[in-house]
Amino acid sequence: MSAVLLTAAAVMLNVGAGYAAFQRRSVTGSGAVAGALVGMLIFVGGGPLYWVMLMLFFMSSSIAGRAGSRRRPSLGWMHERGSRRDYVQVIANGGVAATAALLLRITGQTSFAVASAAALAAATADTWASELGVLSARSPRSVLTWRRLDRGTSGGVSWLGTAAAAAGSLLIAAFFAAVEARVALLPALGIVFAAGMVGTTVDSLLGATVQAQYRDGSGRATERRRGEQGPNTRTRGIAIVDNDAVNLASTLFAAVTAVLLYAFSGRLP
Repeated sequence: MSAVLLTAAAVMLNVGAGYAAFQRRSVTGSGAVAGALVGMLIFVGGGPLYWVMLMLFFMSSSIAGRAGSRRRPSLGWMHERGSRRDYVQVIANGGVAATAALLLRITGQTSFAVASAAALAAATADTWASELGVLSARSPRSVLTWRRLDRGTSGGVSWLGTAAAAAGSLLIAAFFAAVEARVALLPALGIVFAAGMVGTTVDSLLGATVQAQYRDGSGRATERRRGEQGPNTRTRGIAIVDNDAVNLASTLFAAVTAVLLYAFSGRLP
């Protein structure tokens, strides 16, 4: 496919996908624009199959978000942003994958291929864990202290959430391994899956330590800086580190992990 046709296809597909997501109320207007740009970069950088991998992340995350929506407790008071992704959330989840795909196009280095896939694997794992983990019959435990936490609290883990994360990471890893001929099937599957799980683990650790958490006027733990009664009181973490910053860091960590694992695998007999 020529560069002109590739770019034209990238523009048409991603503008259409962004508009469709906006119509379904999955993203805000800014989220639709950011999603289209991320999609274009991945399409141009990695090609159509990498774009399909990105769509697997977005579509499966949307399905996971709606799968138990009637059973899921309302957590609107806890999270800073609503259910519709804005441009910050889109970039936090897809920016690293898009950058790696573009570097793959520029350099031709296969390490950027596994980095792009691993970043999407981590984003998928974290989203599935967040959306489905709150359906667990028991409240989550702190990844650090193992104490029980309120549902939806950053840094909390559960068996259901961990299983959902593994399934999400495996979905992206299996697709990547099936379509990327530059990496052997089993190494590709293992590297991307492992890096995705490392990324979501880092997400939990950062969420339990440096991510800012507040307490509202009712005494509830929340990620919101302000509540109905005014500014909330920060109880832990760094003020500028929110969930989006943690997501960006975890996908970057997954990408770097994948590159290191890929380099190591090349030295094996």
